[in-house]
Amino acid sequence: MIWSYLKTIKSAEITLTDDTIVNPIYKAKVNLTGNRYLGEYFLKIINVSSQDEGNYRCYQRGHEISIVQVNLHIEVAPNDLLILNQQTDGIINGTEGQMLNITCQVRGGNTKGNISWINVTDVLANFTEFIEWPFVYLNFTTDYKQHGKNLTCGVAHALLGGQKEVSVKLNILYRPKISIKRHSVDELTEGQQIRLECLDRSNPPKTNITWEKNGIKLSSHPIYEKTNIDTNDSGIYSCIVLNSLGHELENISIFINKSKDKFNSDADSPTEIGPLEIVMIYVFVCSCGTLLFCSAACVFPICRRVKKKPNVLDK
Repeated sequence: MIWSYLKTIKSAEITLTDDTIVNPIYKAKVNLTGNRYLGEYFLKIINVSSQDEGNYRCYQRGHEISIVQVNLHIEVAPNDLLILNQQTDGIINGTEGQMLNITCQVRGGNTKGNISWINVTDVLANFTEFIEWPFVYLNFTTDYKQHGKNLTCGVAHALLGGQKEVSVKLNILYRPKISIKRHSVDELTEGQQIRLECLDRSNPPKTNITWEKNGIKLSSHPIYEKTNIDTNDSGIYSCIVLNSLGHELENISIFINKSKDKFNSDADSPTEIGPLEIVMIYVFVCSCGTLLFCSAACVFPICRRVKKKPNVLDK
């Protein structure tokens, strides 16, 4: 019995065994097993690999018409998983509002498995995923909330002991995001203190921060505070933060109430009456000939009495 091997159809046929004799070149690779007295000539391949793929034939010399052929195909598991278009440090860069395309590729192996992006919804709200072995593509619009998050690609294969995974971190560049924290009481009154803090997130980091009131610059510090405030401090306060991508602005309206003590002092203060006011009062009260009960009281020159006309009967 003869065992022979063809790597490809066009390659030369190699004799591996002839009866009980193994080709010395292939002694480390193959041997014969089975009960020869029963006609068993089993070919055993040692440490089989993809290099051993090909067409194996078994036949009896002189009876080449009756040949048993076996085509050997070795399934190989993937040996690597890689996310393309990433930086050497495992980071993918993007800018907020732009479309980002990420590709994950399986390398090695010769049979298909299952490749996909894992738990993408934990990071992305909207995305599209397209699989074409050995690739899986992920497309989405970037958002500042994705900055610093990880995306993971995984492949499962029958020949792998478990799922193989690889991750990449997102570095999303975005303009400053601002919020204002007010440390003061809800209702401010004259004489109290105002304290405003500008909180920002930006990537790259901010290069400048400014506090303004009604368009007038107040400070270049994240916290603006002022003591002994008065009603003139009421207005629109603005925090402006700048980075290399642009600037953002956040406003807060502040109203300062007048002090209650000031209200009371104004109400309790007597009103002084000048000479002109006194004259006007008398003019009003002594409107001669108009208010009868005043006729005897009008002693000032401006209040003339009406002389009584002589009666005809008195003559």
